Amino acid sequence: MARADSGDPAVLRAALASFGAGRAQLARAPSIVHLRAGASNDSWRVRSAAADWIVRIGRGADPALVVDRAREAALARQAAAAGFAPGVVHAAPERALFVTTYIEGGAPDRACARSAEFAASLGRRLAQLHALPRLLPAPALDLAALLGHYLAVDAPHQEIVGRALVRRVADRLLCAYRPQRLALCHLDLHRDNLLLGPPLRLIDWEYAAYADPWLDLAAFASYEELEPEALAALLAGYGPGAPGSGAELEPLRALFDCLRVLWTDAADAWSTVPADAINGLRVRLAAADRSPAPATLPPGAA
Repeated sequence: MARADSGDPAVLRAALASFGAGRAQLARAPSIVHLRAGASNDSWRVRSAAADWIVRIGRGADPALVVDRAREAALARQAAAAGFAPGVVHAAPERALFVTTYIEGGAPDRACARSAEFAASLGRRLAQLHALPRLLPAPALDLAALLGHYLAVDAPHQEIVGRALVRRVADRLLCAYRPQRLALCHLDLHRDNLLLGPPLRLIDWEYAAYADPWLDLAAFASYEELEPEALAALLAGYGPGAPGSGAELEPLRALFDCLRVLWTDAADAWSTVPADAINGLRVRLAAADRSPAPATLPPGAA
């Protein structure tokens, strides 16, 4: 799909015209609101008396970002069937088109997302997500291969958080990393990808995979820069199977920080990251660089 200017309504109308239910929605002269432009997608709300949808349209295929649209659609459908994601109305991976039902509730604001109360509720919800049976033949996440791919991308601003620092931290921690188990994970957990509900749901499953559940916990802790009280609440809410402490999660958080930095490099998306968050990434990775790597990560993993 050719790259379009952010929010181009012609691109939306062409996408809707590409499938039957979309053509029917267009015929009802729906209300159309452009919601946001991400690094690789535009999102719209398309509402009529008969249907209320979120339409997400990719703004060009970018092999550097390693997005598998077909896998996303399959895993999002599994999550939706279990009540963890909005219902999938239509998915056309070849067009980077993904349509879901609109869910009232909206995303938590920063203060809410960083609160101990919300962190505990998210922990409980993630434990439920990670307990879902593995129903699809999607491959397990190969974290070393993914980090290796991003490290090889020649990004224009790769020294915003030093590439050499990221490489050192990733190499040391990957030597000790053994996933404790595999479960359906979202792997891009930040407040903009959460819907308050109830129940709490997750959106934007582009990077979902069968992976180590601790990576979901690490992702949220990294994105939202959780303070110790909220981090402890996240782990307590998750319950059995969570790290015993924030310190035990720290190496996984550093690995996710590496992944986050390298993805942002590859997407050339540093303009979307606040200065304090960039500094937080630098500080945490520098601390990880100084710390001795654990013998096994997570402790006791097979």
